[in-house]
Amino acid sequence: MDVTTWGDSVKILIAGARYTGKGQVGRAWGQTTADVPTLQPVLLYDRNIEFRGNPTRVVAWVLSFDPEFESLRRHFYPGGDGLILTFNLLDPEGKSLDKLNGYLNEIQEEMGTVPPHILVGVRLNAGGEKSPTLADLIDEWRSKHDDPPYFEADYTDSDLFSQVVDQAFTSLLSLLGI
Repeated sequence: MDVTTWGDSVKILIAGARYTGKGQVGRAWGQTTADVPTLQPVLLYDRNIEFRGNPTRVVAWVLSFDPEFESLRRHFYPGGDGLILTFNLLDPEGKSLDKLNGYLNEIQEEMGTVPPHILVGVRLNAGGEKSPTLADLIDEWRSKHDDPPYFEADYTDSDLFSQVVDQAFTSLLSLLGI
């Protein structure tokens, strides 16, 4: 179907530190298994969906937060409707979760606001469990950031991972009032 027959376009930004599953979330949303080289400044995945009876094109912008891309990625924030924040679910000290604070500050500086957002903890590798310490850090982080909806996605189970990604996007679209 021609994209021009679809309704509004929604721009979703996906942000997180390296190795937190943001690329995997984008590929699952775009329903592709294509792999790309690491250290890309931005990747786009789009999908035309029917949401609440309305045709909608949802474009996911996966942004690299590597320092060398800072000036470039700031150009991609304007027009962002929603935000998916990813972190490493197996990071017992919560360093990748803590890095999200800097990303939110950068987005706030560039956009003047932080768009509606959700949090996705991603398990990229088999084995290991979320530590009780991390569970507490997640709760604390969410309470400081307006209690965004939270999802846990296990990349080692591709079918379940795709289902969780769809649930996360659906939740964010609901927050946006689409």
